[in-house]
Amino acid sequence: MLKVDHSNNLNIGVYQLNNNPKKHYFMNRFGIGFDGAVVNASNKSKFKKRFNYVGFGAVSYLISAIAMVFQAKSYSAEFEGNNLQKKFPNAFLMTVTNHPYFGGGIKIAPDEKIEMHNLKLVVFQKNNLIQLIGNLLTIVFGSFQYKMKSVYNKTLKDDFSLNVDSKQLAQIDGQVLNENSFQLNFSRTTYPFWIPTKSEK
Repeated sequence: MLKVDHSNNLNIGVYQLNNNPKKHYFMNRFGIGFDGAVVNASNKSKFKKRFNYVGFGAVSYLISAIAMVFQAKSYSAEFEGNNLQKKFPNAFLMTVTNHPYFGGGIKIAPDEKIEMHNLKLVVFQKNNLIQLIGNLLTIVFGSFQYKMKSVYNKTLKDDFSLNVDSKQLAQIDGQVLNENSFQLNFSRTTYPFWIPTKSEK
């Protein structure tokens, strides 16, 4: 920290919820469905404090993730932005992120960086359980998930919207939102932080 002699403008996500003009912000990611269900289960886990105490917080997250693969349901979602519309009839994991990592230090968007002036949309669809498990396992091996037909990813520099009609759990930077339907408008901004970027470390 003492070596930093100037601020760096880092990317911050902005969202507006259910036609409310008030703007909210996130530093890491906004996740709907599986993402929210896993964070919710992990936060409620009686083992979380014990794992965190011994430095294995990711284990608690992994246990919750495995359980939610079998419990969480798919849902219908719609994306609009970049002059295109896309429907996801079987969305399972939908996240908007400005950095590479999912919970537990797993890279869900390996090509994303917080210094980049864009947001990344990643959607995993659930056609069947075997396919879903295979897709989720690809996250462990880096960017292979981008080669899967049931995984959609889009780098977005302009504003865009997401609509989810059914009630789903969601999470914002690790904070859980109660089950709700979502009409979301996303944009981005930057803010100066006195921290080094990777290129300066």
